[in-house]
Amino acid sequence: MTTFRSKARNWQKAPLIETGSKILRCLELIGVHGTVFHLLGHTPEQYEDIYVVLVDGKQVLSFEVSHDDPKPAEVEFVVLETYRRSTRGVGAKELKAALAEAHELLGGSK
Repeated sequence: MTTFRSKARNWQKAPLIETGSKILRCLELIGVHGTVFHLLGHTPEQYEDIYVVLVDGKQVLSFEVSHDDPKPAEVEFVVLETYRRSTRGVGAKELKAALAEAHELLGGSK
């Protein structure tokens, strides 16, 4: 029973973005630098994919990546508090857990 709860808690956390991923390459092209990256949202569409990323628990940005061109477009930085207020349900739980994990991985610094 405890294992199930632990898995459920981990399920409700936005996943960390792995080193060498397409998303990290896009963030580098945008000029975003950080240590801890969480994928808050991914919307696959017919011609592009839309990503929402939390960087170091401090900033949120969204961008599109065309299936034909790996260069990110439509980049939008969102104030963390604005994003937090607009997020409900599972998304809010994922954000809260991602913020806690980022804080922990960065050594408790804000």
